[in-house]
Amino acid sequence: MKELLFPALTLAGCCFAGGVAAQTDACGKALSAPVATVWQAEGGATGRLGCPTAAGVTTAKSLSGVVAVETDFAGGAVLSWPEASAREGQAFAVSGCLYRLWFQYGGPSGWLGLPTSQARNTPDGQRQSFEGGEGWFSRAPNTCRAEKSG
Repeated sequence: MKELLFPALTLAGCCFAGGVAAQTDACGKALSAPVATVWQAEGGATGRLGCPTAAGVTTAKSLSGVVAVETDFAGGAVLSWPEASAREGQAFAVSGCLYRLWFQYGGPSGWLGLPTSQARNTPDGQRQSFEGGEGWFSRAPNTCRAEKSG
């Protein structure tokens, strides 16, 4: 799955309010500190995200009206929440089939909205929380699904 490339779902622009965040080099591209932390936790260049394919750019408004920063990778994306938001300074990866599902449903401006957690392992796959619902990856039938909250 990691070898698939997906088009970016972003608008022009970048940067965190209040200044430029510290940068880390990743495969020849600069990453902000929150994105670099997530990328390294996911295994860096040889992990499920792979190398970055584009610099961080601002997203369309999410369900809660937040404009985040999206950094695209070969195997998904990392979304960074901006200052003065519910998850200020936090960044979350979306990868594999959860990324494809999230992208299919409109990315940050779709009904799932921004990720609010990292993907968590479950006995049969993974689960990830979003502003508007939950996404599940099931290993046994190798499928992904999402459900709206409430």
